[in-house]
Amino acid sequence: MTDKPTIHERYVRASSASRLRIREHYTGSLEVVIAAGWSRPAIGTTLMRLQNEFDLRISQRKHASAAAKRLSISRLRSLPQAKAAVVEAAKDWDAPHKAIDVLLWWLDQTCPVCKGTQYKVIPNTNRQSAQPCGFCKGTGKTRCPYGNKGQVLAGWLDECVYQAKRGMRKRLSVGLQND
Repeated sequence: MTDKPTIHERYVRASSASRLRIREHYTGSLEVVIAAGWSRPAIGTTLMRLQNEFDLRISQRKHASAAAKRLSISRLRSLPQAKAAVVEAAKDWDAPHKAIDVLLWWLDQTCPVCKGTQYKVIPNTNRQSAQPCGFCKGTGKTRCPYGNKGQVLAGWLDECVYQAKRGMRKRLSVGLQND
Protein backbone atom coordinates (compact mmCIF):
# COMPACT_ATOMS: atom_id res chain seq x y z
CA MET A 1 0.00 0.00 0.00
CA THR A 2 1.39 3.40 -0.93
CA ASP A 3 0.55 6.64 0.78
CA LYS A 4 -0.61 9.45 -1.45
CA PRO A 5 1.75 12.45 -1.16
CA THR A 6 0.35 15.59 0.45
CA ILE A 7 -0.11 18.74 -1.58
CA HIS A 8 2.91 20.27 0.17
CA GLU A 9 5.06 17.26 -0.74
CA ARG A 10 3.89 17.47 -4.34
CA TYR A 11 4.68 21.19 -4.40
CA VAL A 12 8.16 20.60 -2.96
CA ARG A 13 8.83 17.94 -5.59
CA ALA A 14 7.46 20.14 -8.38
CA SER A 15 9.48 23.19 -7.32
CA SER A 16 12.71 21.22 -7.65
CA ALA A 17 11.77 19.31 -10.83
CA SER A 18 14.08 19.73 -13.79
CA ARG A 19 11.59 18.60 -16.46
CA LEU A 20 8.20 20.22 -16.46
CA ARG A 21 5.81 18.94 -19.09
CA ILE A 22 2.14 18.29 -19.59
CA ARG A 23 1.09 14.71 -20.19
CA GLU A 24 -2.39 13.63 -21.10
CA HIS A 25 -4.40 11.97 -18.30
CA TYR A 26 -1.63 12.59 -15.76
CA THR A 27 -1.24 15.27 -13.13
CA GLY A 28 2.46 16.01 -12.96
CA SER A 29 4.78 18.65 -11.61
CA LEU A 30 3.80 21.31 -14.13
CA GLU A 31 0.14 21.08 -13.15
CA VAL A 32 1.11 21.46 -9.49
CA VAL A 33 3.16 24.58 -10.29
CA ILE A 34 0.26 26.00 -12.32
CA ALA A 35 -2.18 25.30 -9.48
CA ALA A 36 0.20 27.06 -7.06
CA GLY A 37 0.25 30.11 -9.32
CA TRP A 38 -3.53 30.24 -9.41
CA SER A 39 -4.08 29.75 -5.71
CA ARG A 40 -4.83 32.67 -3.42
CA PRO A 41 -3.49 34.26 -1.32
CA ALA A 42 -0.18 34.41 -3.17
CA ILE A 43 1.63 34.89 0.13
CA GLY A 44 0.67 31.31 0.98
CA THR A 45 2.69 29.82 -1.87
CA THR A 46 5.57 32.18 -1.06
CA LEU A 47 5.54 30.93 2.52
CA MET A 48 5.43 27.33 1.29
CA ARG A 49 8.53 28.00 -0.84
CA LEU A 50 10.24 29.60 2.15
CA GLN A 51 9.39 26.62 4.39
CA ASN A 52 10.68 24.24 1.75
CA GLU A 53 13.94 26.16 1.35
CA PHE A 54 14.37 26.31 5.12
CA ASP A 55 13.72 22.58 5.49
CA LEU A 56 16.19 21.67 2.75
CA ARG A 57 19.03 23.98 3.79
CA ILE A 58 18.79 24.79 7.47
CA SER A 59 16.48 22.69 9.61
CA GLN A 60 18.71 19.62 9.29
CA ARG A 61 21.56 21.41 11.08
CA LYS A 62 20.67 20.38 14.60
CA HIS A 63 23.89 21.56 16.23
CA ALA A 64 24.18 24.96 14.54
CA SER A 65 24.06 27.96 16.83
CA ALA A 66 21.11 30.33 16.75
CA ALA A 67 23.30 33.03 15.17
CA ALA A 68 24.49 30.64 12.45
CA LYS A 69 20.89 29.64 11.71
CA ARG A 70 19.78 33.28 11.48
CA LEU A 71 22.64 34.02 9.10
CA SER A 72 21.69 31.03 6.96
CA ILE A 73 18.04 32.04 7.00
CA SER A 74 18.96 35.52 5.78
CA ARG A 75 20.43 33.92 2.65
CA LEU A 76 17.24 32.11 1.61
CA ARG A 77 16.05 33.22 -1.84
CA SER A 78 12.37 33.31 -0.89
CA LEU A 79 12.91 35.39 2.26
CA PRO A 80 12.82 38.94 0.77
CA GLN A 81 9.49 38.34 -0.96
CA ALA A 82 8.01 36.72 2.16
CA LYS A 83 9.29 39.54 4.38
CA ALA A 84 7.76 42.19 2.13
CA ALA A 85 4.38 40.47 2.07
CA VAL A 86 4.32 39.84 5.82
CA VAL A 87 5.39 43.39 6.68
CA GLU A 88 2.70 44.75 4.35
CA ALA A 89 0.05 42.60 6.02
CA ALA A 90 1.27 43.51 9.50
CA LYS A 91 0.76 47.22 8.79
CA ASP A 92 -2.95 46.58 9.24
CA TRP A 93 -2.21 45.40 12.79
CA ASP A 94 0.15 48.29 13.63
CA ALA A 95 3.04 45.84 13.95
CA PRO A 96 5.23 45.92 10.84
CA HIS A 97 8.48 46.05 12.83
CA LYS A 98 7.49 42.87 14.71
CA ALA A 99 6.51 40.94 11.60
CA ILE A 100 10.02 39.86 10.63
CA ASP A 101 10.76 38.46 14.09
CA VAL A 102 7.50 36.50 14.03
CA LEU A 103 8.26 35.23 10.50
CA LEU A 104 11.69 34.00 11.61
CA TRP A 105 10.15 32.36 14.69
CA TRP A 106 7.47 30.77 12.49
CA LEU A 107 10.21 29.20 10.38
CA ASP A 108 12.28 27.90 13.29
CA GLN A 109 10.60 27.36 16.64
CA THR A 110 13.32 25.06 17.97
CA CYS A 111 14.64 25.84 21.45
CA PRO A 112 18.20 27.21 21.09
CA VAL A 113 19.30 25.74 24.43
CA CYS A 114 18.26 22.09 24.11
CA LYS A 115 18.11 22.13 20.27
CA GLY A 116 14.57 20.74 20.41
CA THR A 117 15.43 17.64 22.47
CA GLN A 118 13.36 18.87 25.46
CA TYR A 119 16.01 17.91 28.04
CA LYS A 120 18.98 19.63 29.66
CA VAL A 121 22.42 18.75 28.40
CA ILE A 122 24.89 17.58 31.05
CA PRO A 123 27.72 20.15 31.20
CA ASN A 124 30.95 19.19 29.37
CA THR A 125 29.27 16.21 27.66
CA ASN A 126 26.99 15.54 24.73
CA ARG A 127 24.62 13.57 26.93
CA GLN A 128 21.21 14.62 28.06
CA SER A 129 19.92 14.49 31.58
CA ALA A 130 16.45 13.35 32.60
CA GLN A 131 15.54 16.93 33.60
CA PRO A 132 13.43 19.06 31.25
CA CYS A 133 15.10 22.06 29.63
CA GLY A 134 14.68 25.15 31.78
CA PHE A 135 14.48 27.54 28.83
CA CYS A 136 11.59 25.88 26.95
CA LYS A 137 10.10 24.05 29.96
CA GLY A 138 10.53 20.72 28.18
CA THR A 139 8.56 21.55 25.03
CA GLY A 140 11.53 21.78 22.67
CA LYS A 141 10.11 24.99 21.21
CA THR A 142 10.50 28.68 21.92
CA ARG A 143 7.66 31.07 22.63
CA CYS A 144 6.22 33.25 19.92
CA PRO A 145 7.67 36.76 20.15
CA TYR A 146 5.41 39.69 21.06
CA GLY A 147 2.76 37.68 22.86
CA ASN A 148 -0.78 37.81 21.50
CA LYS A 149 0.04 40.07 18.54
CA GLY A 150 2.77 37.67 17.51
CA GLN A 151 0.40 34.72 17.87
CA VAL A 152 -2.18 36.47 15.69
CA LEU A 153 0.42 37.08 13.00
CA ALA A 154 1.73 33.49 13.23
CA GLY A 155 -1.84 32.23 12.97
CA TRP A 156 -2.33 34.36 9.89
CA LEU A 157 0.82 32.85 8.34
CA ASP A 158 -0.51 29.35 9.02
CA GLU A 159 -3.88 30.32 7.55
CA CYS A 160 -2.26 31.69 4.38
CA VAL A 161 -0.37 28.43 3.87
CA TYR A 162 -3.55 26.44 4.56
CA GLN A 163 -5.53 28.50 2.03
CA ALA A 164 -2.80 28.12 -0.60
CA LYS A 165 -2.76 24.35 -0.12
CA ARG A 166 -6.55 24.24 -0.24
CA GLY A 167 -6.58 26.30 -3.45
CA MET A 168 -3.97 24.05 -5.03
CA ARG A 169 -5.90 20.93 -4.04
CA LYS A 170 -9.08 22.43 -5.50
CA ARG A 171 -7.41 23.40 -8.78
CA LEU A 172 -5.78 20.00 -9.13
CA SER A 173 -9.02 18.13 -8.46
CA VAL A 174 -10.87 20.25 -11.03
CA GLY A 175 -8.14 19.50 -13.56
CA LEU A 176 -8.38 15.80 -12.82
CA GLN A 177 -12.16 15.80 -13.27
CA ASN A 178 -11.85 17.51 -16.66
CA ASP A 179 -9.44 14.88 -18.01
